[in-house]
Amino acid sequence: MLKLKSTLILLAASFPMSAAASTACRDIHNDQARLACYDSAQLSDPIDSQDADKIQQPADHQVELDIDEMSIAEIGNYFNERKIFRLTAHEPNYILPFSYNDKPNEESWRQLKPDAEIDRVEVKFQISGKIKLWDDIYRDNWDLWFGYTQTAWWQLYNSDESAPFRETNYSPEMFVSYYSDYEIFGFTLVAADFGIVHQSNGRSEVLSRSWNRVFANFELAKGNFLLSLKPWYRIPEDADDDDNPDIDKYLGYGNYRLSYKNDGHLMSILLRNNFRTSDNKGGVEVSWAFPVYDAVKMYLQYYNGYGESLIDYNHYVNRVSIGILVYDWI
Repeated sequence: MLKLKSTLILLAASFPMSAAASTACRDIHNDQARLACYDSAQLSDPIDSQDADKIQQPADHQVELDIDEMSIAEIGNYFNERKIFRLTAHEPNYILPFSYNDKPNEESWRQLKPDAEIDRVEVKFQISGKIKLWDDIYRDNWDLWFGYTQTAWWQLYNSDESAPFRETNYSPEMFVSYYSDYEIFGFTLVAADFGIVHQSNGRSEVLSRSWNRVFANFELAKGNFLLSLKPWYRIPEDADDDDNPDIDKYLGYGNYRLSYKNDGHLMSILLRNNFRTSDNKGGVEVSWAFPVYDAVKMYLQYYNGYGESLIDYNHYVNRVSIGILVYDWI
């Protein structure tokens, strides 16, 4: 810092500069921007302190760029430079006030409320975020993260039953991320995650559902496309404690998502499958977000198949939803 200040004093003394320019440069708080101001004042007309501050922002401000304005290939670098203990997006964040399922799970609902009716229209929402716990855990491109995702299905319009939450899924996870620029079949591997996730619905007795997995997630970018390959392995449980021993049969062994982002639009298709030639099961989610006003994005989502929620992991769902995307996940 002393060396930089001495350089500025020498620059100011060695070249003629107007009083206005000198005052403007002196009032700039950022050292690098202040030096650039002095340099500019020697070569051209003086600039004011507000403009000079924009010449070069500190590194902390550089990582606060709007992620929505980045190309997909820059997303890995954004998370690599993210500071520790700063909340950022993880999975999609949305609220869908109109979510219609023409095949509701009456059986599980009546285990809780034998004489109750379930509405086909409900509210579905999801909140998800992650924070970096350890920056540069190995070299400068390995980081440790904690993530959390909560998804809820709320019978808001079911006034006869006092508008209960039909199902809520909680997913805390811990993972390390590796950032790269390797080329694979024309795609760039921007990030790879390796971690462990617990998912449960917080219920007891007959409605309890939970499982634990180790996973990897490979994110490959090409132009405006992002391909996410997320295989997982379920950690075995004792038979006496296993609430859903056949969950692999319905949710398969991973998530596979292809996303396209351009001009504020975000389209995505997510697939799950058990890869069995007989009794093949899985699920597909198709979504589209598009801007409607300023930062507000309308969000359309369609889900068909098994595994939308833990309580419905073995129940076939056919759901269409509309609402607002709160924050993009790429």
